[in-house]
Amino acid sequence: MDSDKRYTSIHAVKILVIAMAISFAASLFAELIKDPNIKTLVSVLITQICYLAVPFIILKKEKFPYKEVIPQDIGVYPLGVLLTIPIAVAALAQNLMLTVSFMWLADAMNLGFYIVLDVSNPVVAVFGVLIIGILPAISEEIMFRGVIMSSLRERGLWYPVFVSAVVFALAHMNIKQLVHPFLLGVILAYITIKTGNIIYAMCIHFLNNFMALFIDQIPFFANLMVYSPKNFGILCGIMAAGAAVLYPSIWLFLKATKSSLRFKKYSGTSPYEKASEKPIHAVNKPILYICIIFVVLMILTALASYFQNKA
Repeated sequence: MDSDKRYTSIHAVKILVIAMAISFAASLFAELIKDPNIKTLVSVLITQICYLAVPFIILKKEKFPYKEVIPQDIGVYPLGVLLTIPIAVAALAQNLMLTVSFMWLADAMNLGFYIVLDVSNPVVAVFGVLIIGILPAISEEIMFRGVIMSSLRERGLWYPVFVSAVVFALAHMNIKQLVHPFLLGVILAYITIKTGNIIYAMCIHFLNNFMALFIDQIPFFANLMVYSPKNFGILCGIMAAGAAVLYPSIWLFLKATKSSLRFKKYSGTSPYEKASEKPIHAVNKPILYICIIFVVLMILTALASYFQNKA
């Protein structure tokens, strides 16, 4: 890479836009598929392959080292991987009330759409775990906690955390999938910056997707999806329990992944935190523009779902 060439948000937005444009074009073929399960799996597969392939192709072409964009400077601790389990479960529990409440509101307004996938079918379940569970945990982390977040390193700790989470949530372009992806994105971004390795975020992301795939198969949680004052109260209790577990789990996780030996050459600080020591506070225009485009597309998608649900 040229010594004077820096990886910036312009490169990041270019990668994301190209990946999504190819994904949209290729997904048109998925609309020809009759079976809803196969259509869903093919659509997700196309998007995730684009998220995975486009960054590596463009980074190689632009001669940016992968390590500069995809956080992987520091190794992985098995204990840290193990602690991603309570973090993933607690994050889902904490966010469940807000997620379901937002879905209730969207349903009342006939907005948004659901992902159709019959995981009671063993074959569909297996492909669901592979395509919706594992693949996005890798490709979306590379795109949003790698490509997007790494371009914002010079803007402090919290700016890249929250902005990458916003882009992650808006990129779903489904009004029913705004709350949880944003809150989860904040956790994933924070953990990635603090540890200097994207693997932990991939583990949490996979566990989240796995639970989301099968949670409706549990009668207790399936019943909670129907609005009632009783269900709202139960969801509030689950949220409180999730929060009570989540933050101590994150604290323990950061303790377990911050040994003096591993951080010796970084003086106790992740290299991704060091890159944020002199933050820039101005609004990042390329990221702002892509967020505006996502909002417009999401509104159009919501309107399309409204008229489709009314029909």
